Amino acid sequence: QLWADTVKQACTRGGVPDCVAFFRSSYLGSPKSVPLMWAGDQMVNYAIEDGMANAVQGMLAGGVSGAPLWHSDIGGYTSINAAVTNFIRPPDLNARWAEMQAFGVVMRTHETNRPSMNQQVYDTPTTRAQFARASQIYAALYDYRKTVIDDSVATGVPAMRHGWLVFPGTKAAEEDLQFFLGDHLLMAPVLKENATSVSATFPPGTWKHVLTGATYQGDSTVTVDAPIGTPAAFVEVGDPVGDQIVAALQAAGLTAG
Repeated sequence: QLWADTVKQACTRGGVPDCVAFFRSSYLGSPKSVPLMWAGDQMVNYAIEDGMANAVQGMLAGGVSGAPLWHSDIGGYTSINAAVTNFIRPPDLNARWAEMQAFGVVMRTHETNRPSMNQQVYDTPTTRAQFARASQIYAALYDYRKTVIDDSVATGVPAMRHGWLVFPGTKAAEEDLQFFLGDHLLMAPVLKENATSVSATFPPGTWKHVLTGATYQGDSTVTVDAPIGTPAAFVEVGDPVGDQIVAALQAAGLTAG
C-alpha cells in the first residue's frame, strides 16, 4: 500500500496524474492508489494450473476482489528447464494470448525470463502480422473500452466480467473461461494448442460474431471456428452498443464483410 501511494504521489507531482503503473500485490484500500493490476508470472503455456487459462481465471477473480482493472503478460512469463521437459512457448501462444488481451483492458507483451529460448511477437513476418492484427482490434475498440474503464473506475465493477455479473442465472454464468468486456462484448479465448475452434456459451438472445457476422442462437453452447486472426468475440443482435462495436471494427477494415 505504501509503495502504491508513493507511486501515485510521484505521478501527481510529476504532472501526470493519470499515469499508469501496474501492480501484482495489494491490500485493503489499495484500488484507490493502484490504477492497474496484472495477473502475475504465468507459465508459457495454456494450462489451467498456471498458464493462459489460469490468467483468465485470475483476472476474473481479481476483478470481483476489489481491483477492477486487470491484464496479463501476453505469452506468459515463466520459462524453465524441468527434469522431464523444457517449458518454452508453443508456436501459437503469443497470437492466442494477444487475441485475448485485445478484448481486455491492456495489451502488453513480455519476453519471458528467458527471451532467447522463447518465441517473441517480433521474430518472424508471421508473428508480426499476427500481433499487428490483434493490436488493430484492440485499437479499434478504443471508444468502447474507454467507456467500460471509466465505468469501472467510477463504480468498482470490473472491466473484464464473469458471465454471472452480466447474465446471472444463465448457462453463460456457469463458464469460467470466457468473459465479457463491459456488459456488451463477449469473448471466448482459444486455450488449447493448435486449436482452430473454441466452445462458446451464449446467454439468451441471438449473438453475432463481431468479425465474421455469423449469428448464433443464445442459451446454448456452440463450437465456433476460431483460426488465428479471427478470435471468437460476440455482441447481442439488436444491442445498439454492440452495433457500435461492430461498426468500429468495420471502419478499421477488420471484419469479413
